[in-house]
Amino acid sequence: MWILALVGCGMGSFTTADGAEPVRTALYFVPDSTVSLELYGARQAYVLLANSTLPCWPVDEDDDPDTPPTDNARSYWDAQFATVFAREGGRTVAFALSIDADADWLGRYSLHEDAWEAAAMGGYVATDGRVASGAWYEVIESAVDDGVGVSYALDGGIEVVEEAHDIAVGAPAWVEIARKDTALEGTFDFDPAPLSGGFTAERCDNLELLSDLYTYLAVLAIADGALEETDEAGGLPGTD
Repeated sequence: MWILALVGCGMGSFTTADGAEPVRTALYFVPDSTVSLELYGARQAYVLLANSTLPCWPVDEDDDPDTPPTDNARSYWDAQFATVFAREGGRTVAFALSIDADADWLGRYSLHEDAWEAAAMGGYVATDGRVASGAWYEVIESAVDDGVGVSYALDGGIEVVEEAHDIAVGAPAWVEIARKDTALEGTFDFDPAPLSGGFTAERCDNLELLSDLYTYLAVLAIADGALEETDEAGGLPGTD
């Protein structure tokens, strides 16, 4: 019953060790699958959830919706994206759903640590018909310089002091999709991390936003790789 309540309440909710909190951004992306079908036999959809507000597109109330947004609208939207990953208490979840050419999107997806890798994803789809890859990011503490407005985030006014993340969520985590049309509706559990929830995501065709999200995850992956090298060497690279 609690799952139905979460999904039925706005965009949804996260449930963490500290309790429940609302999801304020819930977007899903379905890019063209021609290449992924040809190479890996898979169609994909991507989901972004956050407890911060980030619209699919820059919004400028004074502009005609059929014209490009003004520079101010775009700058504000860029600052919103930066704030999602910088403000203290910020929490973000991202996952990709992959299915074969004939599978129904509805159902349960098991997560695997290596499913972000295209070849591994294709292998899981060939074997199981579906798979998911997942990541989460949390800002535990941040420092804010004197400034006014969300746009200050673009100028480095918010510094992340402490964060936690996992960009390769694995078993026994899962995502379950109950609806896919104008909205994507479902639940997830990133066990063993104390992070689960329900969501109703709107479709977003802004593939630049999806690319920005992937770039951010790639930066985290590179940083994790550097940390692993440091741990194995027993010190910073290039030091004795």
